[in-house]
Amino acid sequence: MKNDGNEKIFSISEFAKACGTTKDTLYHYEKHELLVPAYDKKNHYRLYSVNDFHHFQFIAHLRRMGFSVSEIKDCLSDRNVTSYREMLSRSQKQCLDQIAALNHRYAIITNSLENVTRFSNIPIETPAVKYVEEEYFFEEPFTEKFHSLDGICQFQEHLRAANQMPDVTRNVTVFRVGRKSIQEGYSPRFSVMVQTSDPSSVDKEKLHIKPEGSYLQMFFRTDVVSSSAERTTEYLRRMQQYAEEHNYQITGDYYCFLHISIFLTDDAKEYLTEFQIGIN
Repeated sequence: MKNDGNEKIFSISEFAKACGTTKDTLYHYEKHELLVPAYDKKNHYRLYSVNDFHHFQFIAHLRRMGFSVSEIKDCLSDRNVTSYREMLSRSQKQCLDQIAALNHRYAIITNSLENVTRFSNIPIETPAVKYVEEEYFFEEPFTEKFHSLDGICQFQEHLRAANQMPDVTRNVTVFRVGRKSIQEGYSPRFSVMVQTSDPSSVDKEKLHIKPEGSYLQMFFRTDVVSSSAERTTEYLRRMQQYAEEHNYQITGDYYCFLHISIFLTDDAKEYLTEFQIGIN
């Protein structure tokens, strides 16, 4: 350090130490014209002043807030309170958007982790009776065949986006199969549904309310998207047979929940599908 008149002058090593940074950082800032030092005319050494120190602290402050080099450069070229406030306001909104996106991502990850954990050791093809609270779904009749696994995801995203359903569904996709179609030997006619926690956001004509009550439940390792209608019908008939043998009266439609599918594996043998039938 030396005095140049009344002003203290620092070498790059001294300045880096005073700022708590590295010479590489100072080279980087100089390259991008954020902090350009003076040069000794004799030996061309870089020389930094006290003003440069305050300038560096402002740059470091902006960097801690996550501003890019180009944003900092724009801010430094127009240093006034109004432009700085506008810059901070824009950045604040971007942070809120990023927080919302991260919260959404966190909810999806949490949901997936809960599903995988819950269903990792589930008893397969073992009937069980459970009580279920009332649940709400947005429903669309679906008579076409799925041509690919991507189709089901696209269909779900279309429903969610078109009907402003921001909440993360607890199930990948839910099918509802009319009880009579099974009992009378018809091929199952699916309605594809997306589960929602906000029924007020759903068109009443397309809102399906799954009533609370007791349900017969069975899990199968199968991919109902690409499975034949005959196979799906056979699963449902097995459940119907169990209900009859144990003197349960079937009171509602059949529900098919896809829990672990393309999120976990591309092997259809590993897909986990849950069937439910309302009983009393």
